[in-house]
Amino acid sequence: MSSTRAVGTLGEEAAVAFLERRGLRLVDTNVQFGPKSGLKGELDIIAWDDDTLAFIEVKTRHGRPGRVAPSENITPAKRRQLALLAHTYAARHGLLESDDLSLRFDVVSVFLGDDNTVLAVHHTKGAFIDGD
Repeated sequence: MSSTRAVGTLGEEAAVAFLERRGLRLVDTNVQFGPKSGLKGELDIIAWDDDTLAFIEVKTRHGRPGRVAPSENITPAKRRQLALLAHTYAARHGLLESDDLSLRFDVVSVFLGDDNTVLAVHHTKGAFIDGD
């Protein structure tokens, strides 16, 4: 299991387990936006953290955590795309009708060993702000 997709799946599974252990309530995973929607991309994890709806990007790497956090590799264009997808998701599910809805953009970094065991998981809440 060394393909990029397989590594990503391992990372997302580890991220979901990590977040649930910390009390986040899972809403959805791997939400795909395709040509029919007029959008392109995927939302990895959507979860409630108390009254905040968190849209969580998962970054998975082999090796131990280094000096550069994987969240720093999310480009401004990717951040804009994630924000657009998040707002579209919230609108489609009638969540934007609430005046007190709080959206947050998080990153979970998962570090795997050579044998694909989970070495570490880091959760960065509010890794970027809408419009960054």
